[in-house]
Amino acid sequence: MHTLKLCGGKVYDPLTGAFQTRDVAVDGAVLAADAAGEAAFTVDVSGCIVTPGLIDYHIHLFSAIPSGSVRADLACLPYGVTTAVDGGTSGAPTYPIFHELEVSRAQVRMLAYLNIGSSGLTSTVSMEDPTPEHIERDLIREMFRRYPGELVALKLRNSLGIVKPGDEGPLRAMVELGEELGVPVVAHMTNPAISCERAAQLLRPGDVFCHMYQGQGDTILGPDGRVKPELWEARRRGVLFDACNGNANFSFRVAEPAIAQGFLPDLIGSDLTPMSLHRPYVYDLPRLLSKYLMLGMGLEDVLARVTIAPARQLGRVEELASWTAGTSADVAVFRLAEQPVSFRDRDGEERTGSQVLLPQMTVKDGAIAWAQTGFH
Repeated sequence: MHTLKLCGGKVYDPLTGAFQTRDVAVDGAVLAADAAGEAAFTVDVSGCIVTPGLIDYHIHLFSAIPSGSVRADLACLPYGVTTAVDGGTSGAPTYPIFHELEVSRAQVRMLAYLNIGSSGLTSTVSMEDPTPEHIERDLIREMFRRYPGELVALKLRNSLGIVKPGDEGPLRAMVELGEELGVPVVAHMTNPAISCERAAQLLRPGDVFCHMYQGQGDTILGPDGRVKPELWEARRRGVLFDACNGNANFSFRVAEPAIAQGFLPDLIGSDLTPMSLHRPYVYDLPRLLSKYLMLGMGLEDVLARVTIAPARQLGRVEELASWTAGTSADVAVFRLAEQPVSFRDRDGEERTGSQVLLPQMTVKDGAIAWAQTGFH
């Protein structure tokens, strides 16, 4: 007998990009080989979208730093997120504390980038220092040795006020260290210290250009309103572009023309912090996905950006983005509601969509971790 069965849902398969109305069964903590037979507990999910648990590839989860991070289980499980990647909140000196306080205690599967600035994002007043000669390379190497598979990338905020104007040194140093460690790097590109096109040229295949639709300072658009050729070329080389929203990292005046030209995100992270959880301009990851439905992306394409795309980036497709029997039973259930929903950006622009993904249930390791009141 199965321990749990979700019956009659519209099941999304990230491997094929298709939906199929069928049942999903769980045996203990893992997905069952098939859904035939009885279950100890059955939930009717007809009319709902059923997906593997979502992956938020960029969120801030070092809750010991209250000004800059949210608590993983509270910010993820009610929104269908079962795997969360911290966006470089911690630097190497504080990472063991982050691991003990957050990673080891969370129900959500937690991974992380490591900030190349030793202080990480511990203060909103005193910024991290990514000057190449100040990067603690030996300690960074030790952290990747100590936490293999948990630390998945290096992170740099390539912003004015953190990096000197025109200084390529920090980004070059991060790329070189990423090459040595065999991990991708993530370049935060809001109000960038070096141009978007130059940063994209320095990134390698598999590296991530972060906050692609931000509107401060230099952007991905040229004076003619077209996406710069160097950005298209970087994409052809395999550089990934993350639309992670955050509190100030998205602008309709950049996103709308870029999307109209076909420059879509490879990844959609939330970049959630206490400034944006349940508040403009993010609210939560499903609300962000609903924004991209409003911007013209299809439901299958939106779901791919938070399932198979980040799973592929993490090298864990079967484990995190498939219905393969014996893998962790992490499942998210949503309703796609037809109703007005408002989206705003920091420029004061507002748009209204007609569809919103409403979380109904999250299953983590085979157990119902959260459910909407009255859903079952």
